[in-house]
Amino acid sequence: MIASPKHIKQLAKMAKEMAAEHYPKLRPSDEKIASLVTDCVSGASNYAEIAQDLTSGALLAHVSNNAWAERKNAHILYFQCSTPGEGIKMLRNFRRWVEGRRAIRYAGLHVDIDIDGRVKQLLVRTGFSQSGGSYIFYN
Repeated sequence: MIASPKHIKQLAKMAKEMAAEHYPKLRPSDEKIASLVTDCVSGASNYAEIAQDLTSGALLAHVSNNAWAERKNAHILYFQCSTPGEGIKMLRNFRRWVEGRRAIRYAGLHVDIDIDGRVKQLLVRTGFSQSGGSYIFYN
């Protein structure tokens, strides 16, 4: 289900918890996290989806200009799901969303952190390919 403004507070809490867990030497900024989550949920060019039960998962992606190539890229900033079947559903929905936007050249998830191997398998099953430290697909 596409996230709505009523989900922003909970999504920001989930994103902050993830950031604190994966980057313990950095102090998460409530203001920056809230701004980024709000942008993903409310911005027309970004993407935010929640699992059937918000507390069991979400996918947030931010679209930006590519640093060295034409067209834009969509980066998955947050992806977590504990309900079987919901994670792959969210990734497939995201991929379809990207495919409908010709301005986006590629989408991906950088896996520089300790990520559950099942997430990598889901990414491959939905058409992402490993490229360096990321899983991407070209649009």
